[in-house]
Amino acid sequence: MPRVGEQIFMIPWNHIKYILDKCGGNQAKALFYVRETIKNNWSRAVLLNFLGTGLYERKGKALTNFESTLPNIGGDLARQMTKDPYNFDFLVLRKEYDEKELKSALIASIERFLLELGKGFAYMGREYRLDLGEEEEFCDMLFYNTVAHAYVVVEVKVEKLKPADLGQLGTYVVAVDHTLRGESDNKTIGLLICRDENETTARYALESSSQPLGISSYELSALVPEEFKGSLPTIEELEREIDVPEGLPLENIYSEAIKARRNEIGMTQQELADICKMPQPSIARIESGASSPNLSTLLKICEALGLKIKIES
Repeated sequence: MPRVGEQIFMIPWNHIKYILDKCGGNQAKALFYVRETIKNNWSRAVLLNFLGTGLYERKGKALTNFESTLPNIGGDLARQMTKDPYNFDFLVLRKEYDEKELKSALIASIERFLLELGKGFAYMGREYRLDLGEEEEFCDMLFYNTVAHAYVVVEVKVEKLKPADLGQLGTYVVAVDHTLRGESDNKTIGLLICRDENETTARYALESSSQPLGISSYELSALVPEEFKGSLPTIEELEREIDVPEGLPLENIYSEAIKARRNEIGMTQQELADICKMPQPSIARIESGASSPNLSTLLKICEALGLKIKIES
């Protein structure tokens, strides 16, 4: 491992400036971000995202029973895969959102969700079917972590933790072990992400399980009033705000308006990506029409560009 002084000069100067600005005199915190940047090859946008969401304070903080259930991987390594709380501020949901809406929003923003989950997570599927003999069950989301060499079952709950939730998750973990786990794979890990967890209940539930399980909460602040029925600004509103070439297909209006506005104010794709805390390639794909922004992303981009958005009630 390079010495501290050598590590600092292994990342770009702009990265160093952002880290020093955010961490002040906290050397341990600053070195954490330096090392994470080196290890994960973070771009400036990704670094800014994790500085802004306080990864240093959240990483490895989930309640788990990994020490006793994962002797091959090592409890500390597995725990570093977790965070508490998980930051879901890249989502925009109505105030009275339900579990189905939250899961759908996470899948719709799977790139950001994978970034929040951390290094090595590969998405395997949603409502993944698990064969339980004569019955079948469906876990919320299934991932594979290439660092731990293990499947990871993720269950998302919009209510407080209940002991029964851990029993359900443990069943899914065992099912994945029996049906999907290969000879070179480590034990499957279960992660329950709920709105709130009672620490005493969580610790008792974890102690009672022989399966490797972790429990985390989540934060979500981008909520819109119930009466907001619309989800995107209208085509007419964007056309009035920005000049769009005649004859342009309707599905390309948003991408063309974003690109035109950015060029008009002299902002680069990287600058827009930094402001929106997004990878620059994501901005490029949106502007080219290769991908369509979800509501959360569109709101951030339009705000950064000064485009007016009206959500009809």
